[in-house]
Amino acid sequence: MTEFHAKTLLVVDDEEDLREILAYQLKKLGHRVLEADGGGAALRMVEQEPVDAILSDVRMAGGDGIELLKNVRQRDPTTPPMALMTGFSDTAPELCFELGAVACLAKPFALADLAEVLDYLLMPPELRWTRKSRRRLVEAPVELNLVGAAAGPVAASTFNLGSGGMFVRWDPSGLKVGQELAFRFALPDEVGGEVSGKGLVRWIRANGDEQLPVGIGVEFLELSPADAARLGTYLTRISARTFIPSR
Repeated sequence: MTEFHAKTLLVVDDEEDLREILAYQLKKLGHRVLEADGGGAALRMVEQEPVDAILSDVRMAGGDGIELLKNVRQRDPTTPPMALMTGFSDTAPELCFELGAVACLAKPFALADLAEVLDYLLMPPELRWTRKSRRRLVEAPVELNLVGAAAGPVAASTFNLGSGGMFVRWDPSGLKVGQELAFRFALPDEVGGEVSGKGLVRWIRANGDEQLPVGIGVEFLELSPADAARLGTYLTRISARTFIPSR
């Protein structure tokens, strides 16, 4: 867990009972909790006072979570961080991450999952990337040798960077969501230097086309402090709004 400091959290859901349950659990952790029954009301709250993190449902009558996410990221590329609660058919995880969500919670979820996501939302990026991973989901490591300029072809593949991960044009055969990968790539000349570390496969696109090619969405999971600082400098420079690009 990150060092505890009480935060202001915004819970957005048009189901009053669920919203109150979530708010109650977050208040038990010592946080101040605001509630909104739709994206429109939530955006007005964000515009009126600082919010440290947002937890929002996707499908809501008073403005859906996707539109809320777009509006929040339009105001600021990274703050406040936002997690979406999604049903089976609400929206694809790759879209959530592409638009800038830092986490996706699939319904139904356990309160332990909520606590872990909240901890992650409130963690500064440099701490997210340099913490030791608690996920050990594969027996053998898989390495992506991504060496080259971020905008160009790399070993017959291309990739794109977001504020929390990258899209890699890569044959996903044999990969699975939740799998850890090692990666390495070079930042553009204006920043320079190589970045290497571990990532987590958050989504897989096995069938693609020219607009949305075959590939995987990888979240940055573990970097050295020096690499985290170098990458953070570049992402700030490009004002990366997307968390994990979809292409």
